Amino acid sequence: MQKLSNTEEHVKNYRPQVLLLAGNPAARPSLVDFAYNITKGSSLMYEPCDRVFALLRKLDLQMNDWLKKRHIKSFYVSVANPSLRHGAQTLLQVAGLGKLKPNILIIGFKRNWAARGSDGLDEINDYFGVIQYVYTVHTFS
Repeated sequence: MQKLSNTEEHVKNYRPQVLLLAGNPAARPSLVDFAYNITKGSSLMYEPCDRVFALLRKLDLQMNDWLKKRHIKSFYVSVANPSLRHGAQTLLQVAGLGKLKPNILIIGFKRNWAARGSDGLDEINDYFGVIQYVYTVHTFS
C-alpha cells in the first residue's frame, strides 16, 4: 500500500477504482456487473446503500454474501443518512485509502420519479445534487 503512494500516475499503471451508487445491488445486478466488468476484478469497487443503523450490520453481511455468490470482488458499504445527497457526500469524502480512492463514479438512472408527485421532485433534486456535488466539490484524482 505504501509503495502505491510513491507511484506516479501514468497511463500504463492506471486502474479504475469505481464508486457505484446503486442502492440495493440485488435489485440492479446488471449495473453491478457493468461496474465489475470495468474493473476486471483488479480494482476496488464500493457499493453504498442507505438504511438505518440497526440494520446495517445484517445488511452488510447479506449483501457481501450476495456479491460473493456472484463472484464479484467488491466492498459493500451501508451508509445511514437522511437523504441520497447526504449519504453520497459522506461516502465520497471517506471512501478509499491513498491511491486507492475512487476515480470513477457510476450512478444508477433515476426512474419512476414523475409518478411520485412532489416526493419524486425531492428525489430528483437529491439525485442531481449528487451529480453537482461530484462536479463542483469532489474531484476524482
